[in-house]
Amino acid sequence: MIKNSTKNTIIASKTKLCKSLWAMASGLMFTSPIKDKGLVFFMPKFESVSFHMCFVFYSIDVIFLDDKMKVVELKENFKPFTFYKTKKSVKYAVEVSKGTIKKSKTKLRDLVVF
Repeated sequence: MIKNSTKNTIIASKTKLCKSLWAMASGLMFTSPIKDKGLVFFMPKFESVSFHMCFVFYSIDVIFLDDKMKVVELKENFKPFTFYKTKKSVKYAVEVSKGTIKKSKTKLRDLVVF
């Protein structure tokens, strides 16, 4: 489970951890839209990272966390076949279904746990 402990809201009931290079590179490619599931990416370094939506055929939300699990950046409605580079350094990224950021009331500086 992924939870916004600041707002006491559920972000996703099911969690998939992506730690390997392959899991992080493939992510949601060639999958059906995710419902109530979150992919958690563990970055090897605490730095600005690039994400792609190549071969992902639906929009998602992404929550970027620092090394203390605080939200440092949000990307809502990340569209298929686009790219995004974080402005902040991040340690974790959480990919969730489109609309989850708004639904869970997640904001900058909230604490997220999984």
